[in-house]
Amino acid sequence: MKTNKLLMSEDSDIQAAGSQSGQNHQAFDGRLRDDDTRVASNSSNASNDANYNRAIHLLSNGERSINDDLTSTCLNDEVPERVFMNSLIKHTGIALAIIVPLAAFSAYAATPSEVPTSTVGSDKVDANTANAIIDIKPSSIIHKPATEPTTVDSLDLKKYSGKWYEIGRLPMYFQRNCASDVTATYTPNVTDPSITVLNQCADEEGEPITAEGLAKPIDDTGSKLNVTFLPSWIRWLPVGRADYWVLAHDPSYQTALVGTPDKEYLWLLARSPNISQESYANYRQIAQQQGYDLKAFKLTDHHNQTVNLVP
Repeated sequence: MKTNKLLMSEDSDIQAAGSQSGQNHQAFDGRLRDDDTRVASNSSNASNDANYNRAIHLLSNGERSINDDLTSTCLNDEVPERVFMNSLIKHTGIALAIIVPLAAFSAYAATPSEVPTSTVGSDKVDANTANAIIDIKPSSIIHKPATEPTTVDSLDLKKYSGKWYEIGRLPMYFQRNCASDVTATYTPNVTDPSITVLNQCADEEGEPITAEGLAKPIDDTGSKLNVTFLPSWIRWLPVGRADYWVLAHDPSYQTALVGTPDKEYLWLLARSPNISQESYANYRQIAQQQGYDLKAFKLTDHHNQTVNLVP
C-alpha cells in the first residue's frame, strides 16, 4: 500500500512537475512571441522613421533646389545687365582716353576750313604795320599789381580780335612742333559771343601747321576765355578745354599778355613780330610779379622779324 501511495505520489509529483514545466514553456513561448512582436514593431517603427526622414530630406532638397533655381534665375537676369553696364563704362573711358588726345593732336595737324577775316578791331595789319616796331611805355600797360595770375578788369573782345604774332611763350605740348612764325587770329562769331581761333605756325622744315579752335568768354569782363581745339564734332565733351586769361594789354590793343591761371603756360602777343626790348622787359616783369616762372620762356622766330630780343 505504501508502495502504491509512493508511486502515486511520485506520479503526482511528475505530473505536477510536467504541468509546471509546460506552464513555464508556455510562458517562455509567450515572452518570445512578445519579444518578437516588439522587435517587429520596433523594426517597423525604425523603418517608418527612416522613410519619414528620407521623405523630409527629399522635400528639403527639393525646396532648396527650387530656391536655388529661383536665385539662379534672378542672378541670370541681373548679371548680364550689370556686366553690360560695367563693360560700357570701361570701354567708354578707354575710347575717350584715346580719342581726346588724338583729336587735339590732329587739330594742330589738319588744315582747317577757311576762316573769314574780321573787319573789326585791330586786325587790319598791313605789311607796314607787321614790320613796324611796337614800343609800349610801361605806364600805359593795363594790368593789376598782384602776386597771382590776375586778369584785367575788362576786355573789348572786338578790339582784341584780329591777328596776333607770338613774341614768346612757355613751352606747351601741342606747340612742340612749332619752330617759327606762330600767329593767332581771333574772329568773333555773329550768332553767339564765341570767337573762332585760328593758330598757325611752321615746323622745322617750314611746313605750315594749323589748328582751329573755339573760345568763349567765361564772364562779362571778357578777360577770361575758355578755349578748346578739339574737332567740332566732339566739342560737347566736358574735356579738352583750357582757361586763357588776358593779364595785361595796352590801350590800343597792340600788345597783350595771356596766361593760364595755373601758371603753366604764358604767351606774349603783339600785332607785329617786332616789339622793343623795353616793351618786352616790361611784360616779363608783370608776368614774374604774378607768379610765372620764366626760366623756360622761349622767344619765337618770324621770317619778317627785324628786332633781336634779349631773353
